[in-house]
Amino acid sequence: MRRILTICIVLFITCSLSAQLTIEKIMQDPVKWIGSTPNNLIWSDDSKTLYFNWDPELTGVDSLYKYNLDKKIIEKVPLSEERLLPSPSVWSFDHSKKIYDRDGNIYIKNMLTLQERRLTNTKQSKEVVCFNVDESKVIYTSGNDFFSIDLQTGLIEQLTEFIKSLNSEMDDKDANPAYMALMRSQQELFEFLRVEKKKNESSNEYYKLTQKKKVSSDRDRRKKNCT
Repeated sequence: MRRILTICIVLFITCSLSAQLTIEKIMQDPVKWIGSTPNNLIWSDDSKTLYFNWDPELTGVDSLYKYNLDKKIIEKVPLSEERLLPSPSVWSFDHSKKIYDRDGNIYIKNMLTLQERRLTNTKQSKEVVCFNVDESKVIYTSGNDFFSIDLQTGLIEQLTEFIKSLNSEMDDKDANPAYMALMRSQQELFEFLRVEKKKNESSNEYYKLTQKKKVSSDRDRRKKNCT
């Protein structure tokens, strides 16, 4: 349903610009008076606002716009509002919560209550990677290393430590058992993150599929009741 609505809104945006045609416009390249096509479409959490990048005046640089379903108008997003928008999110398996980074810190949002909780508060930038297996922790990167946050206790644990050799003794990695143990630990973590990323992508596809089946089932039930 969301996808169909998104397509309709994009068509509306394009058609609204070409509604009043003149002979001069018809003779021009359509791109020059229609503008670029909206891209990077993102819905707000309450599904009432669609954000998208757009360059209607063909300046060569896209700006962030929004379309509000209630107001039914297209507006350019002010910088103050744009700064509050989160980066692309990572969802839990049941889509009841999501994690994301904003202004260099990690946040989690309960999608049932729309309550947001800040998990970190430091100046060093971070980037969300995934939930752990039982979704009790959030894995993220900061600098060159991986960290985890316990969602119950708030405990932050450093999972990797990339060490740069400072002398010739450290360059002899085979003779350094601590270094080799660290490398094995990091390789195991990378494999875990790869698997978790694949699981997250699969869960998103499963969620979309179940939603489609639910809509189809509801439609069939209504048809049966009508007959």
